[in-house]
Amino acid sequence: MPAIPMRMLRSVLMTLWWHRLHGMTRGDRSPQAMMRRICRRGRVLLQTVLNRGCRRDAVMKTGVVVGLQAEARLLRGFGIAAVGGGEPEGAERAAIHLVESGVDRLVSFGLAGGLDPAILPGALLIPAELIEEGALYQTDPSWAGGMTVRRMVATRQVVASRTDKAALFRQTGAGAVDLESGAVARVAARYGIPFSIVRAVCDPADRDLPPAALLALDQAGAIGVFRVAGSILRQPSQIGSLMALARDAAAARQTLRRFQWPKQG
Repeated sequence: MPAIPMRMLRSVLMTLWWHRLHGMTRGDRSPQAMMRRICRRGRVLLQTVLNRGCRRDAVMKTGVVVGLQAEARLLRGFGIAAVGGGEPEGAERAAIHLVESGVDRLVSFGLAGGLDPAILPGALLIPAELIEEGALYQTDPSWAGGMTVRRMVATRQVVASRTDKAALFRQTGAGAVDLESGAVARVAARYGIPFSIVRAVCDPADRDLPPAALLALDQAGAIGVFRVAGSILRQPSQIGSLMALARDAAAARQTLRRFQWPKQG
């Protein structure tokens, strides 16, 4: 049961007192009748307070697994976020931590790579199903506002080249790929709770990822500036590709920032 703030409890008691006085001025003024009025109106008021408390708790019971610390800031206070560091093992640890903290729904949130050439950078991805290593997981797209792509795929390694993206698209029919959603789906299935995906494309199907992009994240989900700088110094020809990736990633983050989280309760 949610805690009842003292201010609300005081309001309930004052209202009951007012109704008691009001009941003495008209109708049946017997003690039994007044007590029935007080109990009836009190139940309604207390249920309203409890329902409000439950709605607040429902918001906090949504756990959101993100890869980047910057992605957690895009949630604008929605739910409880845990950073997985952009890799499956970290995402699984983050999801388990959220479930053990009491959430009753998991969401995989962040950036993704495009596999379908028709899906452009910045596109919102809310799939109805997810494939990982032959296993098929059903998501709950209606909770997130409705399906925008039928299927996504989760892999253990970054799909970096256009050739590999095209092959994975032919093999799975998935519109996009990421590293974390599979781990989140497995944890949700293990604990028997609903699971949704909300992501945006930052890396289209027709682009090879530059080498520096593969070194960008550390295990805490922060950008490793020195690793990226070192990669650029070793291979300065990738600067153009990095700038294009940064532009498309900004479009994807803007999509996620504008995403309207469902109202709870």
